Amino acid sequence: MNGPTNSEGLGMAAPEDAHPEAGNRGANWRQSKWLAVGELVVVALIFVADYKHLIIFSKTPYILLFGWISLRVRKLRWHDVGLSRFRDWKTTFGLGIAAGWRSKVSNCSSPNPSW
Repeated sequence: MNGPTNSEGLGMAAPEDAHPEAGNRGANWRQSKWLAVGELVVVALIFVADYKHLIIFSKTPYILLFGWISLRVRKLRWHDVGLSRFRDWKTTFGLGIAAGWRSKVSNCSSPNPSW
């Protein structure tokens, strides 16, 4: 008999993914929509805290840290969601400095509305 067999040597072996509710409970909660809803609530709370001036300096480091924690909980890396260095550090820093300079020049040259 050619092909995979089960432990008794009979027929096709069942794949481990055949019963996800029995063996993959630890992995299922990482992909649950309730975790995503909870993460959105935490991000909303960060924005509310920033609006009420409870966040010192900027909310960006808090959101970055929370994103990193969220990826670690799901056992993912930054590269798994499409983020990576451009080519090398010199090019990455050069593009970052150029983008920052362009942003600064465009903000300084355009009139700011007075609210």
